[in-house]
Amino acid sequence: MHPDVAVMVLGVSDDVRARHATRLAAATSTPLVPALAIEHAAIDGIAEALVPGGGVVVDVPTDVQPMHVVGMLADADQPGAIECVVDAPTLVRLLGLDGGPPCGCGRAQRLVEQLEQATIATIVGWHPIDTPMLSTIMALVAHVAPRARLRLDRGVVDPPAGTRIRAVHDHPGWTCVLNGDHDPHMTDPRVAAMRFEHVRPLHPARLVAALEALGSGRHGVVVRSAGFVALATRPGRTGWWDQAAGSFAVHALETDPDDPLALGQDLAIIGVDLDHAGVAAILAAAALTDDELAAGPHAWARYADPLPAWTPASTG
Repeated sequence: MHPDVAVMVLGVSDDVRARHATRLAAATSTPLVPALAIEHAAIDGIAEALVPGGGVVVDVPTDVQPMHVVGMLADADQPGAIECVVDAPTLVRLLGLDGGPPCGCGRAQRLVEQLEQATIATIVGWHPIDTPMLSTIMALVAHVAPRARLRLDRGVVDPPAGTRIRAVHDHPGWTCVLNGDHDPHMTDPRVAAMRFEHVRPLHPARLVAALEALGSGRHGVVVRSAGFVALATRPGRTGWWDQAAGSFAVHALETDPDDPLALGQDLAIIGVDLDHAGVAAILAAAALTDDELAAGPHAWARYADPLPAWTPASTG
């Protein structure tokens, strides 16, 4: 590792992440900033540890948003690396690969967010995992974070190389799917990404039913889906669809009403054992029918809309 690299170590398993950061710092004779030294979600506390020309390893607390880490490194005058340490059994459980439903907890969502912003993903605790499941795990990580370097931890410290981190971070797999350049370097027959596009707005009540159907697991495990949606009851406004594991939200985006995004849906979907046709059919069934579309916005305004009111959100 170059002596001036700032390595941000992410992970939702606190003990696993801390051990990895400590081992990396010791092997490279680099100062370590432990998570306990950083106040609750205080990105400023991490930024203060960055010294141009001096390397550092930071054990980043789970509650720090990964996008804030990206922004901080982008502002720093030194090369950086974002290493996400993934405990394999924890990933299997949180993302629903063990036959159970994906966890709707913030921890599962944060795991996906961390992977999406990582420049390197290190899988630990993988030895008890059988070969087919390990292949699925590695391919899933590569689909969620196709531009991150993927490695299995074998007990030997492998210091990450630093690079200049850009504020406009295009690592997330969903971004690559929508941009048409999703090319994960590891594949597995069970893991896939798909894109759903539909020009008609969605009926909110039927969208809720569609989400329940997708969450049932009958059409595979949807690990990550993100993109842009239009709801019939909120004409002229574009929504940001944000789903990770068992968590789902739609937020408002500030866009021009004439922007094509406001006309329909454009979603990236990443998952395991996906029934592509079934997933597409479920989402298409939530779109307005011919008669509903012809009725126009005044009729749409009377539709049941059980979704929460929109609040602005970033698409990081």
